[in-house]
Amino acid sequence: MSNEFSRMDEYLDALPRKVRVGLLYGVYGGLLNENRRRVLAMWLDEDYSLAEIAQEENISRQGVYDSVKKSEQILSQTEQQLGVVRRMLIQDSIMRACERAVELPEEVSQAFDAMRQLWEDNPWPLKD
Repeated sequence: MSNEFSRMDEYLDALPRKVRVGLLYGVYGGLLNENRRRVLAMWLDEDYSLAEIAQEENISRQGVYDSVKKSEQILSQTEQQLGVVRRMLIQDSIMRACERAVELPEEVSQAFDAMRQLWEDNPWPLKD
């Protein structure tokens, strides 16, 4: 299991760029300024091209590219410092491993379902 934990950073890095940035944005997006959040949301959620965002925001395509790149850098650095997304992935992995490890009695299975639902509804705040 600990070997699996050490691979979480590799797993996160191996995700497609938009998926990785989307995960980071979902957790740390509030740390970005309003303009960067708006540009990143258009790029991630609405699947706008850089040119479409540039036209919508009345800035250059290069400006949009720089904003997305800088936002990605801020989100990645924050994850390196805090590791919240990594912890979320590890916790999800632990829950899945526990579910696979034993044949769960009905009560334990319901508890896991409730815990998973709670986690999916709101993984914040994470506590040690």
